Amino acid sequence: GTYRTKVEYEFIRAHLPPAPVNILDIAGGSGRIAVPLLRDGYDVTVNDIDLPSLNLLSTRHVDRPARLIPGDFLTVEIPGQFDVALAMECMGYFPFDQVLSRLRKLLKPGGMFIFTVRNSGSWRYYARGLAGRARSGEQVMKLRDYCSVCEKLGFDLFAIRGLMWFPLTVTSNSPLITIFGKLERILGLGARHSQSPWLLMATSVIVALVLWRRQFASDSRRSLVQE
Repeated sequence: GTYRTKVEYEFIRAHLPPAPVNILDIAGGSGRIAVPLLRDGYDVTVNDIDLPSLNLLSTRHVDRPARLIPGDFLTVEIPGQFDVALAMECMGYFPFDQVLSRLRKLLKPGGMFIFTVRNSGSWRYYARGLAGRARSGEQVMKLRDYCSVCEKLGFDLFAIRGLMWFPLTVTSNSPLITIFGKLERILGLGARHSQSPWLLMATSVIVALVLWRRQFASDSRRSLVQE
């Protein structure tokens, strides 16, 4: 819907370096995020397993076309390295740690990974479970678990925003979307991360030397505890 696209795009642009920057849009579909990035002067590679969506993206008129890579992100060959990777509303289909492990190789040192995830610690996820509407096979964790995996695999989390606090299920064109969006901003719900149904997260790849230092310090602490 337009609400999520607006919130996500504002968050992405707030953390992107100036164009031109080489961006990988994982499961980017027909270009909901990629097209505005292209129009803003960024170089975008879009990966998606759905070929019809990529074909639709190829027909959209922008001055600088996206590079298209069809296939499963975890297995398809993706040449080159990127300054930024995006994964909007698709991480539930992938094991979180496997995505980060692959991005360690695809991102340049210090590169950024910006993504959305559902929060299994939120009130809405709990309510869905009580109502019997939990999604089978969905890859979802609590905020602290996402943070733990990021740290373990060498990603530094530097920004979070909560979203989708709507108490009702509404269609994307419902006038209630605008009302709920305004309430979310007025009440500062985006800053209440632990209970936010969805999370926007921005991370950066920790360079090898810093990562080694952190690991060394962690190992040293464990040794002192054992002694």
